[in-house]
Amino acid sequence: AARSGGHTPPGTPTQHLIVAAYARALAGNGGPIGIHDRFFDIGGDSIRAIRVVGNLRDQGLDLTVTDLFRYRTVAELAAAVDAREGGLPAEATRLVDRFALIGEEDRARLPEGVVDAYPLSMAQAGMAYEMLADPTGELYLNSLCYPVEGDALSLPALRAAAQLLAARHEILRASIDLTSYREPLQLIHPSAEIRVGHTDLRDLPAAEVEGTVARLVAEERRDRFDLGTPSLLRLHAYQLADDRWRLLVSYSHAILDGWSQNSLVPELLAYHRRIRDGQDPRPAPMPAVRFADAVALERRAVAAGVDREFWASRVRTHERLSVPAAWAGAGARYRAVRLPFADLMPGLRELARTADVPLKSLLFTAHLAVLGVVTGQRRFHSGLVCNGRPELTDGDQVRGMFLNTVPFTVELTASTWAEQARRVFAGEVALWPHRHYPLPAMQREWGEQKPLVDVFFNYTDMHVLDLDGIDRSAITDTTPNEFGLSVSSEPGQLIIEAGTDRISDGHLDLLTRTYRRVLEAMVADPAGDPRRCGLPEPDRRALLGLGAGGPRPVPDGTLPEWVARQAAATPDADAVVFGADVLSYAELDRRTNRLAHHLRELGVGPGTLVGVHLNRSADLVVAFLAVLAAGGAYLPLDPDYPAQRTAFMLADAGAQVMVTETALAGRLDTAGIRTVLLDAERAAIAARPERRLPGRPAADDLAYVIYTSGSTGTPKGVMISHRGLGNFLAAMRHRPGLPAGATVVGLTTVSFDPSVLELYLPLLVGGRVVIADAEQTRDPQRMAELIDSAEPAVLQATPVTYRMLLDSGWSAPPGATVLCGGEKLPTGLAVRLASTGATVWDIYGPTETTVWSTTTRLAPDGRPVDFGMAPNAGLHILDERLEPVPVGVPGEIHIGGDGVAWGYRGRPALTAEKFVPDPHSTAPGARMYRTGDLARWHADGHLEILGRVDHQVKIRGHRIEPAEVEAALLAHEHVRAAVVHPQRYGGEQELVAYLVGGGRHPVPTGEQLREFLLRTLPDYLCPAAYVALDAFPLTPTGKVDRNALPVPRPGAGGRREPVRVAPRTADERTVAQVWGEVLGTGEVGVHENFFQVGGHSLLATRVAVRLRDLLRVDVPVRALFDHPTVARLVGALPGYPKLGDRPAVPRLTARSRLADVAARRGAR
Repeated sequence: AARSGGHTPPGTPTQHLIVAAYARALAGNGGPIGIHDRFFDIGGDSIRAIRVVGNLRDQGLDLTVTDLFRYRTVAELAAAVDAREGGLPAEATRLVDRFALIGEEDRARLPEGVVDAYPLSMAQAGMAYEMLADPTGELYLNSLCYPVEGDALSLPALRAAAQLLAARHEILRASIDLTSYREPLQLIHPSAEIRVGHTDLRDLPAAEVEGTVARLVAEERRDRFDLGTPSLLRLHAYQLADDRWRLLVSYSHAILDGWSQNSLVPELLAYHRRIRDGQDPRPAPMPAVRFADAVALERRAVAAGVDREFWASRVRTHERLSVPAAWAGAGARYRAVRLPFADLMPGLRELARTADVPLKSLLFTAHLAVLGVVTGQRRFHSGLVCNGRPELTDGDQVRGMFLNTVPFTVELTASTWAEQARRVFAGEVALWPHRHYPLPAMQREWGEQKPLVDVFFNYTDMHVLDLDGIDRSAITDTTPNEFGLSVSSEPGQLIIEAGTDRISDGHLDLLTRTYRRVLEAMVADPAGDPRRCGLPEPDRRALLGLGAGGPRPVPDGTLPEWVARQAAATPDADAVVFGADVLSYAELDRRTNRLAHHLRELGVGPGTLVGVHLNRSADLVVAFLAVLAAGGAYLPLDPDYPAQRTAFMLADAGAQVMVTETALAGRLDTAGIRTVLLDAERAAIAARPERRLPGRPAADDLAYVIYTSGSTGTPKGVMISHRGLGNFLAAMRHRPGLPAGATVVGLTTVSFDPSVLELYLPLLVGGRVVIADAEQTRDPQRMAELIDSAEPAVLQATPVTYRMLLDSGWSAPPGATVLCGGEKLPTGLAVRLASTGATVWDIYGPTETTVWSTTTRLAPDGRPVDFGMAPNAGLHILDERLEPVPVGVPGEIHIGGDGVAWGYRGRPALTAEKFVPDPHSTAPGARMYRTGDLARWHADGHLEILGRVDHQVKIRGHRIEPAEVEAALLAHEHVRAAVVHPQRYGGEQELVAYLVGGGRHPVPTGEQLREFLLRTLPDYLCPAAYVALDAFPLTPTGKVDRNALPVPRPGAGGRREPVRVAPRTADERTVAQVWGEVLGTGEVGVHENFFQVGGHSLLATRVAVRLRDLLRVDVPVRALFDHPTVARLVGALPGYPKLGDRPAVPRLTARSRLADVAARRGAR
């Protein structure tokens, strides 16, 4: 063990007492102890600390284990104790009398001969209920197999030794009764038999030993305990030779924690050896402390407010960390991976010494850093296993289930490993006095319907086993637990455990590599920045490669040149069709060149921005191409937009020229802007030359500016270059591809950048664009007629548009390529589109990276089967450090490459924030766009878009900043506060406005507000529903709780009145009846959330038990978390296995309210 420099012996009386107590607790390990030695550096841990504190209290010193954490050296601790006035609080030293924790009524009903009875701890109660609910019988049945070498086995001696254990440790004589008393109790009996089994394997060939023992241990695990019959521990000896055997210890985790169980083994073997050799076994006296004392401490913690407030302040301010659902693998196999790191121990001990923290805290820091790396989270809470032993004499000797897993809060923001470890250690010191507050109580208060702790860390230096020379590395533990991920650490080794149904083998291996990577980083550079430590380099490179589009040459020139080349090749082919107006390629080329000359005369050239404000017609294509041919950039302006918004965009973009028509010109103030009226100036334009203008725009010149919704309440202009436009068109021509001469229907408004594909892509392959008129873009029947008559090879629209078309009776043309983007494509909609033989593609991309960046072909059943990234571009899913996150972990999409926009027009600060240097590109000056979209990779390589990092949403393909709509609503004199939030409403994702009125006037009606908004906002930004509230629901931190906003009723303009839907099927009636019985609520609607009508995790366990009994379906407890309404749970039932003829698990009766009391007090 590491020691501070120079040995200085104790001088004061208090120093002598502390040094002597340290030496006794450490069993003389490591030589003399000086006043500058630190307890946790010379072999101390929390169990030994309890021994020290108990010993020193017997000597009259006033201290707690927290003091040993806080005052690190003997000298510091002695000085603090000597300066202290007043004694310890009474409860710190109080022992509980027998039967003191139960009422007289329950005591009178106890069986004859019971020597004590007291309630279960919350963790015990939860384990007991879950053991009953588990159909396998293996949950919380812990089995550890110990190798015993050079110690002859005597079966009679082993059985006698087992009974000595039961006599000394009362918890081994405990039974558990869940239903007979006012609350679940553990009854302590005067005696109990520990069953000892024996299997003789001495004649077995050596090659078969390991496999045979493993099979026998697995069979033994299937023998479940009867909680009502002590002892809840049993032994089995597998004899391999006269002096070589395996000792299997099986026990209910509800009565023992790991330290207790491992402490029993050397005690048992010592008794066995002495009895076998005819000696006095010399059993130690019974500990003065009992497990009842720990139960009493837990109850005091729950009753007192200080511990609750401590944990509330932490849980509410940090995000819980859970195993990502996408990490799940196949099957339900439990796997443990051992990661040795003995080679790193010298460096880790040195770092712990220089950081002045225990080794445990350093290893815990490494664990938290790994969680940050693999999840991308920097501020979260994760489980830490604490022991709740009383800080009293014999507190380390008593056996029981003292563990409590608490949510440890961390912020991974330190700039050195030492500083991060010091912060972690400070957090451990702070929580130690509050460690008795049970996790089940926290889960009930703050867990909602997700486990508060899904990942935990446990430091387990089982040095007690060293006393008997047991090879710890050879111990096998086949015990699963209910956590998604558990990590146990001891000096030189980590054990990483998970079920493959939660974490696949591949992800568990990645975790193991990442632990090694972090530990190596700590040792290699102790002063290094933990924030810069990422995944192992091979994994990192592989992740960055998932979204690489690869290089692909783009044809020389720019869009106007490409169209001109096609015009030369197919001059007579139809190019643009709008109703009866048909432009051939030759005519399109002539009209484009004439207008380009006209614009050049007005001064249009590189850097000139030209507003194009035209009704839908063939002139749109001519105008856009002409602006580009003249060297300028265009700004598309939709005539359907409010005049105020269009005027803002013109002024904000700094447009110098505008192309419009007489009917629209009067709507806008065009003072200072040179205006071209296409209809009025048609003759003058027709007199211009038909030849192309000399010169060409450069690839990095501006091509167009298109406005998107802005978070500040005003829209922002995205600047796209010719390079980005050309790369996009070349990419889409290649994939999904467009056949030569193919038709594309132009359905999209020009203010929405997907229109770029519809208007230009067919012109590159000799095809035609058929432009829909305004009515056809709104009326699904007319839209369907246009599509059917045009016979497009490629069709592009948003999911909402496709659903509208399908609902009108339309079906996708067989063999057509159907592109769907702008918002999430539901699987059911994809299936409907593909049902006629069309090929459906799910496309994604923000305006800032030029229309679409990814293309994913879907199978007829809606599954993604072929993901592709645009060439000359790269998509990365990154955490806030801009490091890649593992497959299955959500992160923010960042896109780099040729499609990245210049930035935002006139918004340098916002541009710098959203367009950042690309650290993963080798190209000089490379940038990437931070999309704000949350996504994750799947193991098969496809990309799943999950939503927005912020509150930005997409409605019918339009990207919307709710803040912009909120700002418009707040302009109304009778609206004091407004929140705009997307909800499922009327079968679609829609904007819903939530409003708090101002003063004496009521909130205006939805109709009035919509009319008000349409003065300044386009139609798609207007909410579909308006809900008046007295006040907004708030999170504990005082922010609006958007997830608690009510879903409005159809036509809502006021407050929501919940509607209860009665059960409709036999299974729904059964499930609803069980819920009502367990919750004590009577009726339950099929859409009511179990956890929002009084349910919690222990009641969920009781529901699962009852449903298995009644429905004969193996319903896991987790099913209620995944499907928290009756309707959803019943819908999921076919996915769970039938129980067949297997006997039902004994169900918990509802005859008395005892079980209800248990549920209210119970655990996870």
